[in-house]
Amino acid sequence: MQNDGAIPMHTVIEFSTDGIYVVDGAGVTLLVNQAYEQIAGFNRRELIGKHMNELMEDGYLDQSVSLLVLEQKRRISLMQTLGGKKEVIATLLHNKSGRKDKPYIKINCGAIPEPLLESELFGYEEGAFTGASRKGKIGLLELADGGTVMLDEIGEMPPLLQVKLLRILQEKQVTRIGGTKSRPLDIRIISATNRDLRAMVKEGTFREDLYYRLQVVEIQLPPLAERPEDVRLLIDHYFSFYKHEYRVDKTISADTMDILMTYHWPGNVRELKNLVESMLVSVPASVIQPVHLPRHLSDTLHGLAPETIKLKQKVQQYEKKLIQEALTKHHSIRKTALHLGIDHSTLIKKLKRLQIETK
Repeated sequence: MQNDGAIPMHTVIEFSTDGIYVVDGAGVTLLVNQAYEQIAGFNRRELIGKHMNELMEDGYLDQSVSLLVLEQKRRISLMQTLGGKKEVIATLLHNKSGRKDKPYIKINCGAIPEPLLESELFGYEEGAFTGASRKGKIGLLELADGGTVMLDEIGEMPPLLQVKLLRILQEKQVTRIGGTKSRPLDIRIISATNRDLRAMVKEGTFREDLYYRLQVVEIQLPPLAERPEDVRLLIDHYFSFYKHEYRVDKTISADTMDILMTYHWPGNVRELKNLVESMLVSVPASVIQPVHLPRHLSDTLHGLAPETIKLKQKVQQYEKKLIQEALTKHHSIRKTALHLGIDHSTLIKKLKRLQIETK
C-alpha cells in the first residue's frame, strides 16, 4: 500500500492540545491522549481498560458524559470534576443509593459566572436572551431528573439563584429561563462547602430557609491533619494498590512510616496518594528509607525524627488517659464523645488505635 503522506489518526489524537478520552460502546476506556493526562493529572495506565462506572466509584471523576451519551443517545455537554475526594463521598452516596442507575451531575457554583450558572442550572427556551440557541437548552437540574446533583461550593451561589433553587426544592418543579411551563423534577441534592454557612446566614449572605432545606443530613470531613488515625490506613491502601499497578515489590521501613505518620499533610489525601505512588515508582531500593522522602519532609530527616516521634508518643499517652477517664465517668461511648467534643465515629477509631478496651 502506497504511503500518501497522510498523518495517522492515532498520531493526530496523541499530539492534539485538547484532552481526548475515548470509550467503546459499553463504556470501557480505550484511549487517552497525553493532553488529557496533563489536564487531569492521571496516568493513562490507571484508566485504559476500565469501565467508566469503576472510575467514578474509585473517585477519578465525578460523572461520565460518555455514559450519559450511551444512555440517552444524543449529544451532551457538561462540566466535570476530576479526582476530588468532597466529590468521592458524594459519588459513593449516589452509587450506593437507589438512584445509582440515573444521572449524577456535579456543578461547581463558584467556578461559573452568575449569568452562565443560571442558564446551566435551569436551562432556557428559544429566544430567551441574546445569543441563546434557537433550540433552547435543557438545564443540568432537569438533565439529572431521577438522579443526583452535587452542588459544590454552595456558599458561592448568588442570592438570586438561591431563591430559585429553594423554589425548586419546595415545589419539585423547574421552569426554564424565558419559559412558562413547569416541568416535574425528582432529584437528590448533595451540597458541599468549605465556608461557614451559619455565619453567612447571620451576615445575610446566604438564605436561612435554603440553609435548613439543604441541612437534612450534615457530614463534616476534617482535613487529614485532624484525623491521624486514617493516615496509616490510607498509606497501606495506596501502597498495596500501586504495588499491584506497577508490579513492584517494595516495603516501607519503620522509620519512614513514623515520619509519614507525623507529617501534617497540607494537601490531604491527594498529596498522600501522589507521594506513595512517587515512592514506589522513583525509589530504586526495595525498602523505602527516610532518605528517599522528598525535600519538603527534610525537617524530620535531620535529627528531628526521634524527638518528633517521642513527642507524638507522649501526646498519644495523654490522649489515651483523657479518654479512659471520660469513659469511666460517663459509662457510654456516645456520651464520652459528646463530652470530648468529637464525633462518635472518631472516638471509636481512637479507641481502636489507642487499644482502649470498653465494657
